[in-house]
Amino acid sequence: MSEVTVLRRGVLGRLRLRLRLGRSKLRKPEDLTDTSEKDTNNAPQADLQFLQEVARYQPTNSKPSYTDAQREEALRSLAAPTALPWDPLRTCLEGTRQQCIEEISSWLTTRDGAAPSAEILMIADIGGSGKSAVLHSVCQKAHEQGHLLASFFFAASDRQSTSANLIAGILEGICNLDGQVQRRIAELIIEDTTLTDSASIIRQFEGLILPICSILPTDRQFVIAIDALDEALLANDHIIINVLRDYIPRLPPSFRILLTTRPERRIMVELTSQPHVHRFLHPLAGASSLKDVETFIRHRLSNTLIPDSLLEQFVAKTEGLFFCASSVLDQVHDAVDPVSALEDILLGPGFQSKCEVLPSKSPPNTSRPRIYRRSKWTDPMTMEASTTIPILLEATRLWRDLERKHPGNYQHDVASSAQECATYLMGAGRHSEALTFSREAVRKYRSLSISEPDKYDVEFAAALYTLAQIYGFSNSWSLTTIEEAIAIRRRLAEKDPVTFDPDLASSLYEYTSYLTHFHRGADAVAPAQEALEIYRRLATVEPAKYEIKLAQALVELGYALNACQRSQEAIVITREATDMWRRIVAEDRSPLNLRILGISINNQAAFLVSLGDKGAVIPGEEAVSLRRELVKMGPKKDAKDEKDLATSMQNLCACFVLCGRYEDAISLIQETIEIRRRLHETDWTMIGDLAFSVSSHAQYLTDKGSHDEAIVIRQEEIDFHRKLAEEDPARYDDSLARTLANLGHNLNSCGRTAEAMPLTTEAIEVSRRAIARDPTNLAFQSTLAWSLNNYGVYLANLKRNGEATQIIEEAVSIRRHLAIENPEKFEGDLAWSLQDRGWVASLAERYEEALVSVYEAVEIRRRLAGTDPITHNSSLSLSLTNCNVYLSAAGRHQEALAYGEEAVNIRRQLAEDDPGRYESDLAWSLQEHAWGLTCCERPQDSLVLFEEAVAIRRRLPPTEANRSNLALSLIHYAKQLATCDRQDESIDPGRESVAIRRQLVAENPQKYEADLAFVLQELSWCFREGKRFDDGLPLVTEALKIRRRLFSEDPKIEGELAESVFALAFDLSKLGKHDEALELAQEAVTIYRRMTNEQPGKDEIDVSNSLALHARCLNSKKRYEEAVNIALEGLDVYPHSATKDLGGFYESVEAALHVEHAEGLSQIGRGREAHTAIQVAIGIFSKLMDSETTRFRSYYKDELEAAARLQERISVD
Repeated sequence: MSEVTVLRRGVLGRLRLRLRLGRSKLRKPEDLTDTSEKDTNNAPQADLQFLQEVARYQPTNSKPSYTDAQREEALRSLAAPTALPWDPLRTCLEGTRQQCIEEISSWLTTRDGAAPSAEILMIADIGGSGKSAVLHSVCQKAHEQGHLLASFFFAASDRQSTSANLIAGILEGICNLDGQVQRRIAELIIEDTTLTDSASIIRQFEGLILPICSILPTDRQFVIAIDALDEALLANDHIIINVLRDYIPRLPPSFRILLTTRPERRIMVELTSQPHVHRFLHPLAGASSLKDVETFIRHRLSNTLIPDSLLEQFVAKTEGLFFCASSVLDQVHDAVDPVSALEDILLGPGFQSKCEVLPSKSPPNTSRPRIYRRSKWTDPMTMEASTTIPILLEATRLWRDLERKHPGNYQHDVASSAQECATYLMGAGRHSEALTFSREAVRKYRSLSISEPDKYDVEFAAALYTLAQIYGFSNSWSLTTIEEAIAIRRRLAEKDPVTFDPDLASSLYEYTSYLTHFHRGADAVAPAQEALEIYRRLATVEPAKYEIKLAQALVELGYALNACQRSQEAIVITREATDMWRRIVAEDRSPLNLRILGISINNQAAFLVSLGDKGAVIPGEEAVSLRRELVKMGPKKDAKDEKDLATSMQNLCACFVLCGRYEDAISLIQETIEIRRRLHETDWTMIGDLAFSVSSHAQYLTDKGSHDEAIVIRQEEIDFHRKLAEEDPARYDDSLARTLANLGHNLNSCGRTAEAMPLTTEAIEVSRRAIARDPTNLAFQSTLAWSLNNYGVYLANLKRNGEATQIIEEAVSIRRHLAIENPEKFEGDLAWSLQDRGWVASLAERYEEALVSVYEAVEIRRRLAGTDPITHNSSLSLSLTNCNVYLSAAGRHQEALAYGEEAVNIRRQLAEDDPGRYESDLAWSLQEHAWGLTCCERPQDSLVLFEEAVAIRRRLPPTEANRSNLALSLIHYAKQLATCDRQDESIDPGRESVAIRRQLVAENPQKYEADLAFVLQELSWCFREGKRFDDGLPLVTEALKIRRRLFSEDPKIEGELAESVFALAFDLSKLGKHDEALELAQEAVTIYRRMTNEQPGKDEIDVSNSLALHARCLNSKKRYEEAVNIALEGLDVYPHSATKDLGGFYESVEAALHVEHAEGLSQIGRGREAHTAIQVAIGIFSKLMDSETTRFRSYYKDELEAAARLQERISVD
């Protein structure tokens, strides 16, 4: 027996062969080409099979020649292996498994002269024994020595883990040996094109691998490493067994295959009986591995002070299994007190393991990323780690048989055995089986408790506790189960608090975690407080043992308080926990202590954010800094610290947003996404956190006004949420609906309303589906109302006001119901829908109806702002501004002023406190209030506010939205200057406005062309006020050209088109271009008539005004009779009953019609009628001049003087 401890099948026969032949070695492949008959006959019989095999594939002397291009093409036809190679990060810890690695490496690289063919060394051992780590280490050594040809690690869950990929990897390794080998492989493929990647692995083995063996280098061994063969069988990839059994022996002895597997029956039966397969007999678990396990444990606990006695117990308990050690270390790693946690695991009933990951702030509508699991492990190994589980299962079966044979007896034995089975099975991850046994144990103990009260309370409570753990966060039955356990333990603690208070506190703590997970934060507070009180008592007596549990209970209470919106109290509690952890860390700066301190600081920041406290940035930055340090300290293979870092970075982003630091938030969220994307590559459960970070990135861009960038991010966000919703629609449909609605909002903000519509429709459908499953879920109803509200706004943007009103009415109805159910949470949303309902009504000029809605919104927001001004003052100021706008539009200018002034005052204060966040809103309110002052004949006061709005917008960051708003403020400022008879000064800000809008159109024509047309039109008005019609003409001409094109795409902008047609006609008439003016005036009349007919109830002031212009053009063309008729038509449709507002606009239209009527009459010999008409016109203009109206006094003065001249001419005539 050689130094390598291997079991060789057919040892006796092989020994005889060696005695007969001595140590003769197999000839080199190149010598075999010309082997004579004599040589062959004299060759050992064992070698003859291989010689004959190789001879079958010897190349002939005459071969066709191939080009390099042909060879390259042939090689490209081979499957590119999706490599699953060895990994230096997964090798054994330095100083462990040294003997195993040396023995295996020696066998792999030492050629056995008696071996007739390739051989396999199979490591068949139980799961968790460390086979894979040994294989990685051996691969590393073989690679360094130049012997490793290929390595492959099967994994049933990986679709790329197939025998076909294994063969592809071997072929790639062969091709990489040298150019001659690579060329020959290519030629074999050219000669038989069916050997490409579409061929079966058997065909490729026979047609490519075997023929190439004759020209392989002879001075080295070729090592192929295959891990987890049993995983291939789990994936139904059985062909690999045939290859290993029947085809490996056809390879030359220079090939050595190292194979690991669990001892599955089929593998052992099929392979171990083969003469070329040897089993590695060195045990990877048990007493011989204890020293290595101890080295591993000490390395993992190098930063934690564990007493030697406890460490010795731990090592002994592992039974030499690395998996056992690693599993327990993972639990200890996440525990608050590692020493106590390890004691609980080792000394508790059934080698109990307690895994506690403290809470971290979770994204909305995703599972809390925290696990409170206390899984009892009599042996924390899987079924294959020992025979414990099979023995327990058999014992339980026997106890059941005895109970059936002897009714009334053995019930306690069945209960106890079932409880042990449940504990072991849960520890092995076999939860469905564990659930069956746990339920049986609870039923038995319940029955025993009825017949013998109190006797089995301790065991019954423990069984209930285990059952609650198995249910965990996946089933709300965990709540009722642990409630029963608490009731029993409370009764026990009343009788014996010293013994049972710790168990009661632990149950209450667990209960709190379940309640908060199932969104019952208000119910969680009481048990959290009770657990805290117990731990305070216990810590007073035994501080060393219970101080950490006390700190943990403080953290959990803080989480419960925050979950029920008691954030202020949560902060007080969390600060106490943080102070405790700071003291602990000051004495022991171990990674574990730093982790728990990081949790407390992180929670503190999160709770401050929920209160809108900008001071959250300080603990937020500290948490990130601390966790960055932990990532650097932690082991490379541990992703927990990176997950925690990503959580704190996400929270810090929220802190930055609260402070208006969007650039910082966007930069940090991008780093967060990179971390979570990397973690998601190896942990699919990270998809929820990754989706949340992507969603946050999109939202920050949205809040910043960068909607185009947000749209790109939203697309990926939707992809994530679609996958999540496909997997679990009940859990993720709501978040999918919100994501779809968010993308719709971004598209609408970019002027892509038509694209936003189908997404929002889908969001509505998804929400309705979610509500159908859970009609009482208020969150689902809230999402539906939000999507409906947005959809109504989009319909209004598309001028579909009737549909918009109906949709928003449904949103109002839902939110009114929600506000009744939970006013504090949903009244603000109701105010939003009321406000949007008012806006839709205002678009149809139903201002009184709009005011009813916005008044209610103001009332709600005043009430909310009274209790929480920080949160609600901003939205209150928005509603007040809307009141100002609608009152002004309804002609109630004096009433409007009070609302406008209050909105400005609120926003001025907000902007002083947070300029970056609120200055833009202040500028908008200043602008709207300025219009109100203008309407109240206070143009100078108005001008001051317009000027301030422009100044604010100039100093805002030059984002797309801010530049667009600056252009709007500039044009309004220009118009007000013109109104104040400062026409020359108005031109520069107007031109600047146009220049900005031109830049925006160059960047996004679809979004900004309509806005460019607007400012062009308004600037032409400024020139018109200064009687510079020539200068204004090109501007209004361009505006009309744009609007004609836009109208061809969207007929709903007909009003804007008519406005430009009218303005151009007016300017042309002033310039004496009467033919062109007349044609346009007629077009304006046609458009306004059509619009009036399509809107029943709308007055015809625009028709009258365009008819007055039409009559003027006809008079200018000396078509007096037509002018008279047109003027009379205008007077006939003039809305005499309409409220006279807008600076006397209605009256001025009436006067203009009388002037044109008089002009036409005077020219056709009807002087008396003309005289009467002109007197009416003069009377109206005189009245307007004498009124308080000052905005248009210059215009009225000019018109009055013109009318007086006409009257004089009529009198003379």
